[in-house]
Amino acid sequence: MWDFSQKLLFAIIIVLCVAVYGYAGGFSGVNTNPNPEYHVSDSTFKVGSSWWTLVNSSSTNDSVKFTNYYSVDWVPYEITLLLTQYTDASKFESKYQNSSSSSDNYDVKTENKSIARIQVRFINITNTRSNDTFQDYFFQKNGKYYSIHLELNDYEKFYETAIEFTVKSIISTIN
Repeated sequence: MWDFSQKLLFAIIIVLCVAVYGYAGGFSGVNTNPNPEYHVSDSTFKVGSSWWTLVNSSSTNDSVKFTNYYSVDWVPYEITLLLTQYTDASKFESKYQNSSSSSDNYDVKTENKSIARIQVRFINITNTRSNDTFQDYFFQKNGKYYSIHLELNDYEKFYETAIEFTVKSIISTIN
């Protein structure tokens, strides 16, 4: 029948198949929808890809946080994204003014952009003592006020396209 080497080879193949299946998410029970719909306050939106992992929604339901872990040369990095919906224009403006203020340790650049045909106030903040970058996108859509806050700690420029895609997806799908 089967000799020892054939049984060993068969066992190795089975273990490899199970490992690949598990690595691909087969055992996780995670929603495999590549573009699920998320909620913040009374709005729904999509992030455009499965690149992000939902961390939590705030207890007041006015913000939702996502993260992405990646590595470069075996060094782990994290990018976080926080989407907030504001209850009124004054809170929205106050947060924008606080974010766009300069300080000794931060280089702050502001710019007005059009993303998905929505006017967006963009703020790029760089820590002058490290390579940490923060990006804020403030916009109004359908009478509601939002901000997207990104923490890009030592991030690679390689991910800019994916980040831009995510921001555009959120802005274009939020309602």
